[in-house]
Amino acid sequence: TEIQLVGQLNPGAAGVAGNLTVVQSLIGSVINRPSSAFVGGLAADTDDNCSPGAWARLLGGSARATAFTFNGVNNVPGTVRASYAGLQGGFDFGCFNAFEDGWDIVGGVTFGVTDGRTTQDIFALDGMGNPVGPPTSTNRAKFDQQFAGAYLAFARGDWFGDVQLRGERTRFSITNPALNLDNSSFRNRTSTVSASLSRAFAMDGGLTFVPTGGFAVNRSKGGTLTFTDMPASTLVVDDHTGKIGFLGATLARTTIGEAGDSATNQFVTATVYNDFSKARTSTFNPGGGGAPIAMRTGNLGTFGELSVGLSYLKLIDPQSALPAKQFDASIRVDARYSNRVEGIGLTAQMRFQF
Repeated sequence: TEIQLVGQLNPGAAGVAGNLTVVQSLIGSVINRPSSAFVGGLAADTDDNCSPGAWARLLGGSARATAFTFNGVNNVPGTVRASYAGLQGGFDFGCFNAFEDGWDIVGGVTFGVTDGRTTQDIFALDGMGNPVGPPTSTNRAKFDQQFAGAYLAFARGDWFGDVQLRGERTRFSITNPALNLDNSSFRNRTSTVSASLSRAFAMDGGLTFVPTGGFAVNRSKGGTLTFTDMPASTLVVDDHTGKIGFLGATLARTTIGEAGDSATNQFVTATVYNDFSKARTSTFNPGGGGAPIAMRTGNLGTFGELSVGLSYLKLIDPQSALPAKQFDASIRVDARYSNRVEGIGLTAQMRFQF
């Protein structure tokens, strides 16, 4: 006949902390997943193997991710559904097979913008901390990110890789009238370093097998989200270091055009990502002067990605009016899945080598 009364933070407020963490994780590991600049080799030797290049990349997709936020009493699950679109690009200068021992070296700058929207349903909790009943409210958020950085890509023989450094600025705007959130904004800055290394193995029938490994480490500054209740409550998010590692393999088939000045490449790639990050910490400060509540939100864990795509290379006639030597383009569809992450994305990119 015992009755227990358990007091804990509103699941919606804990959900806001989870929302910010999940979106940050999605941006770092899914939307702007550790991916190299669109750099390729020069397919034909010329009098001058050193030249500038430019590339552009369009991306878009949707994802659903779940993370658990410990609010001092229970681990509250939060599932965020996101849709996004972005544009990336870069300019570089490279020398191909022009160094001792046949090294290709390309260095350049990159930049990009991404916009997205998220929704997160909030549920009441039972005595064990499990979500029950229909949603009591919904967190709706918009986010936009801008980044700029620099990269160095290199290749020698069958080996190739890259290193990239980026600075990112992200802004969130969250609305949920039930939680006194009305386009409440949250901003943070992130510095990211990433690298990858691959090796190509030629096989019979025009097939190529390419194993790949890499990582990305980012350091994001914290920030404060202010609720509109009077007096105002705040959610303070601490600084955080994110760590992502990945291993993958690509199987590709190359077909040379009849004229010998073009090539088509069909490929399928399987990749496993693992989020090594520690839990992101935050503190909810009640506006009425109550005791601060510390929270921890976990990472996205391990998830797999399967990609299929097509790439095209075309050598441009020197007599053409175009100033470029070579044109490259590709399109790729990515599907991601785990018990915490689901999503699908589309990436299209093109490059001119001058």
